[in-house]
Order: sequence, then structure tokens, then C-alpha cells
Amino acid sequence: MMFHLAVLRDVRKTMLKNEGVGAFYKVLSDGLLKQATYTTTRLGTFRILTNKALEANDGKPLPLYQKSLCGLTASAIGACIGSPAELALIHIYNCRGKFYINVLCCCM
Repeated sequence: MMFHLAVLRDVRKTMLKNEGVGAFYKVLSDGLLKQATYTTTRLGTFRILTNKALEANDGKPLPLYQKSLCGLTASAIGACIGSPAELALIHIYNCRGKFYINVLCCCM
């Protein structure tokens, strides 16, 4: 455990010395874009699907299989919407930071 902390401390010092504070936030915009697209799509779709299912159920509580189906469908739609952001993240990691400024650079 102490070895890992020492290595982490050394990496942090090296990053700060060589690249500055911006190195810690370099890929943050990409991760946030991925999470924002996937999560908001998934949660919004789940809310819409459960509301439609409740209307079809005459306002009665949904059984587990209907909730599960709504969740699976919402996750699949969220994955389709969030995939371009995920591909941008993979592209960034493969480029190893060459010519990388922010997530918009991956689109060009």
C-alpha cells in the first residue's frame, strides 16, 4: 500500500513539474462528455418509458419485469447515444496526447 502511494506521489510531482496543473484536467472534459451524454440519455429515457408504462398500467405500480424492461431499453438507447463520446475517449488514449487540446479535436 505504501509503495503505491509513493509511486502516485512521484507521478503527481512529475506531471506538475513537466506539464503544469492543466495535465490533471486534460482528459476531464472527455470523461464528462461521455458521462453526460450516456447518463442523461439513459435517465431521461427511463423516466419517459416508466411514465408510459404507468399510463398503460392504469397508474398501478409497475411489476419488476416491466421496470427491468424499461431499464434495459433505456440503457441500450443511452449506449447508442454515448458511443461517439466513448470513441473520442479511446481515440485520445491511443493518440497519447499528441495534438490534443480538448474533446473537439477528436472530431476533426
